[in-house]
Amino acid sequence: MVASLRHGKRIRHSIFARVTTSMIAAGLVALAVSTVAAIRVVGDDKEAALADAALRRGEFARTRLDHRIDLTRALLQTVALAARSGRVDEVATLDSGNLLAVLCKRGSTVLLEAAVSPDDAQLLRAHKTEGEQQVALIAPFLLHLSERSGDIDVRALVDVAPVLRVPAGWELNMRQRHPGSAPAARRLTTAQRTVDPDGAERVRIFVPSENGIVLELLAPLEPARASVLAVTTSMVSWSALAVVPLVLLAWTLSRALTSPVSALAQAVRRAPATEIKLSSLPPDEIGDLGRAIVAMSQRVRYDAKALSAAIRFARRVVGSKEPRSVFSAVERGLRAAFPTVRWSVVPLAAIDDGRVHEYADVEPEALQRFVDEAGQRVASERRNSDPTLTQPLPVRATVVSHERTDIFVSLDTASQHYGVLVGRGLPDDATIRHCELYCRFAVVVLQKLELFDATLINEKLATLGRLSAGVAHEMNNPLTFVLANLRLLEADLQGDMREAAADAREGAERLARIVRDLSSLSKEPNHLSAEDADLVKIAQSAAKIARSRTSAVTINVTGDEHVPVRCDRIRIGQVLVNLLTNAQDACAGTPESGVVVRVTQRRTSARVEVEDCGPGVPATVQRRMFEAFFTSKPGAGTGLGLYLSRNLALAHGGSLELKGTGPEGSTFVLELPRLEPGVRLPASSPAPLFRSGRPSVLVLDDEEGVVRALERWLGRYADVVGTTDPEHALDLATRRDFSLVLCDLHMPRMTGKEFVKALRTHDRHLGDRVVIMTGTDVDRPRGMRVVDKPLSAELMSELLGVARISTPPPARYGGTG
Repeated sequence: MVASLRHGKRIRHSIFARVTTSMIAAGLVALAVSTVAAIRVVGDDKEAALADAALRRGEFARTRLDHRIDLTRALLQTVALAARSGRVDEVATLDSGNLLAVLCKRGSTVLLEAAVSPDDAQLLRAHKTEGEQQVALIAPFLLHLSERSGDIDVRALVDVAPVLRVPAGWELNMRQRHPGSAPAARRLTTAQRTVDPDGAERVRIFVPSENGIVLELLAPLEPARASVLAVTTSMVSWSALAVVPLVLLAWTLSRALTSPVSALAQAVRRAPATEIKLSSLPPDEIGDLGRAIVAMSQRVRYDAKALSAAIRFARRVVGSKEPRSVFSAVERGLRAAFPTVRWSVVPLAAIDDGRVHEYADVEPEALQRFVDEAGQRVASERRNSDPTLTQPLPVRATVVSHERTDIFVSLDTASQHYGVLVGRGLPDDATIRHCELYCRFAVVVLQKLELFDATLINEKLATLGRLSAGVAHEMNNPLTFVLANLRLLEADLQGDMREAAADAREGAERLARIVRDLSSLSKEPNHLSAEDADLVKIAQSAAKIARSRTSAVTINVTGDEHVPVRCDRIRIGQVLVNLLTNAQDACAGTPESGVVVRVTQRRTSARVEVEDCGPGVPATVQRRMFEAFFTSKPGAGTGLGLYLSRNLALAHGGSLELKGTGPEGSTFVLELPRLEPGVRLPASSPAPLFRSGRPSVLVLDDEEGVVRALERWLGRYADVVGTTDPEHALDLATRRDFSLVLCDLHMPRMTGKEFVKALRTHDRHLGDRVVIMTGTDVDRPRGMRVVDKPLSAELMSELLGVARISTPPPARYGGTG
């Protein structure tokens, strides 16, 4: 029983059953569609014939109606002429078959009156003619006609029913045409299909007459439908007879199609499990299918073997800790899987240095051309692809010569080029496919190593940022009163002493900037203090600082005399000092030690080129020189100089790039956008709080040195009261009307936020005058004005609304190393 069920199930799911069922179903569907289409055509033809007959019948009725009306009107005109000539008695014998009543009058005098019955005479007398209307419908099939000749008025009542007969089952109605109908519609015959409330369908014909009467003819569709039903019954009967030959044809064709396939399937089942070998295959599509199955089985066996080797390779390479171990794993895996091809990975550094023959027996020029083309293709794919797809596919090239075939496959991630896999020999298509699979997996591992390195760098930056943020508070507090006192001394002293104070102030400002830069390494781009500056003067000041570092390398600043920009001049000075310091190190030991700085103004940007005479930047260094903590001078650099410089350039909306390098030197280019008038870079300073008169300032800080320094410095421009006691400051702020309250954020007895909250409890408007001072980025309050320590002269000028507090000589700049 179970075997019978299985056999029946196999038959139901066989190709023969499905093909037979499909062909029968297709034939039945085609037969049904053709039958339905024929029925629709016949039905439409019958309905069209009925509508055409109704139109002809309506037009015939209109012709007879118009003829009857014309005859009656001619009779009335004869009566009118006889009445005018005084011979009205002679027309008393005139007769018209459908004339029911006649009335002839001159004014109110009745000259002639005749009627078939008194009711007809009464109906004629009762009807009044409206306007110029000569033919009027006053009852079903009963028309009132009027004619006038001079002062004679003749009217008649005519029955038109005898001339308007229609077939049995049809219906004919008459109605008066609307006076306002368009002239074009007065002779327009129309037809439409209607459905009565009882569901009966009819064809409705409207036939307008020339005499203002519209005939409405209704013809039922039931006779046409009955005729269609008879035709349908006949067609279905004949169609049913076509099912038997259709089934026989489907069975025959299905058997002819599936028998060779069944034979092929039996041959494949009888073949050994290790390899399929089929003989005596027919020279048709079935034979082609058999040969394709044999080829596919060979590829499957080959791919299964290669896949096993790829799995072993993946297990080895996934634990690699550096790119060199990845390269070695790729070589070993491919050599084990495809020993007929000689595999080797050439690192990109070896290609750049011309050491290709140490790794593979290929032409360096051909390999370099492939690297260049692969780089351009990968760059194009990155520009045109979805930004969420960060990993391009490896680029492959095949170089065929008369001796062998060389396969080049690039090992590139989304951010770095590593090398090229070279296969030498005669690889087939399957070998090339698996080679690409190995390379894709290797690229994934290389990308994982990049992510691991990036995580380590970010952790280093975050750790350095946290350490610097902790130190920043302790350094910025003393820097606050050091800078305040130095600005005071700078304003009071003259000559060399004034210059010494200015040098000390600039050194303290450099230290404050360095601390702020280091503390913000793990954060977003730094805030910029934007001001109008001359890029030429910034470059000259940076050159002066670099020359003080060493006199062995000359620095010449050339270019335009004046290049105005709006930037943070201290930060741009740091960038240029970093570039000049690196240029001096590159020129050290060369016969002609010199650095050229060109400052030029372009249409949309300001440009600074720093050109050295060193030996050039190696290709391996070029790819990583802007990374954090990467340095080509072990023990002499932190690896943060170019990293911070590029970040500062990007924060200004500009760029910092290596534009050229070689044995005769390298050129770094800094570009800054030329801002239009009125455009300002983002700045951290708040808006002025005071605009007129002499301002009053309350200073609250827990360090007495800060309080005393700000009292001395700001005391020249405002009335300053300082204290280290928060309670005393609250009392002063509530009793006196201060223009500005400078309050430290982190104080032991009361924080700056608590101080503002207490002020607002007393008066909610007092807290608006408070500016919080802080030397760290930790726990910065929201919804309050916050400024960084040490306070700058420009910031205090804006807060107090007074002229520039101090006007020091040209500033000097420093770098972050």
